[in-house]
Amino acid sequence: MPRETLVPVAGPFHWERSLVRPREQAAQDVHVGRDGEAIWESVVTTMEGDRVGVAVMGCPKAIRVRSTASDAAHHEAAVRRVAWRFSVDADGDAFYARVQRDRWLGPLAARWWGIRPLRDASSWVALVRLILGQQVSVATHRTLVNRLLVRWGCPTLTPGGSRVAAWPAPEVLAAETVDGLVAGGIPRRPATTLTLAARWTADGGLGGSADDVARGLETIKGVGPWTTAGVRLFGWGDDDAVMASDLVLRSAAARVTQATQPFTARELADWLEPYQPYRGWVSYLLWHERLAAVGEPI
Repeated sequence: MPRETLVPVAGPFHWERSLVRPREQAAQDVHVGRDGEAIWESVVTTMEGDRVGVAVMGCPKAIRVRSTASDAAHHEAAVRRVAWRFSVDADGDAFYARVQRDRWLGPLAARWWGIRPLRDASSWVALVRLILGQQVSVATHRTLVNRLLVRWGCPTLTPGGSRVAAWPAPEVLAAETVDGLVAGGIPRRPATTLTLAARWTADGGLGGSADDVARGLETIKGVGPWTTAGVRLFGWGDDDAVMASDLVLRSAAARVTQATQPFTARELADWLEPYQPYRGWVSYLLWHERLAAVGEPI
């Protein structure tokens, strides 16, 4: 019998808006219901290393978490991980109160009121996902993610009966060759970076302080500031992280401010500077605005 917990959300919260990106970019590690009540189903790996299938439903000021955990302790660990992924304990009141009167962001905050950063399952998952997303379209990224999960992922049942794939552990990809990844459908350049990143992670690379890890990440061939900032934002939950070189963010910021061409990375970083410590949240508003502007996943 699945266990269930109701987790309150601090501040503004809009479940449907929070699911826009995962719904549009759905891969085999997540299932988001489209009809009736939206249910987000996935696998979480707790801090203790346990893999648990979860189903999450939105309520007006809370999320309802069901899990396949075998006992109360494992369930509670899974709930904590889900709560972290959906940023439920972040001070949404402070963020929206700050931006709702802003010249540029006020209209975005009104349109996307209640969205929250959706974090990755772990810093390792963020790293892999970002490597696969370097300089490709969303459709291509989704295809590559699915290829990786089909070949190397671990199928897991959620409480709702959906079969989703847990991401492969770093040791799994570290044991694979570049040619093996290419044979599984991963292009050679990201395959090479993935192999190096997996071996570095398996050797404990993602341990230590944030600054030490960031420096270590950029020693990996194929990992640069964009990927490192993404790991901070999606993998560590650093709500002030800035992916300054991200073309979508640069284009969205230019559109919002009525600039004639995309911002440079330096211009975006400078423009975001006054919004500390919420620059990651501002990025989410910009991503959602861009999604709405082009009428398709970004």
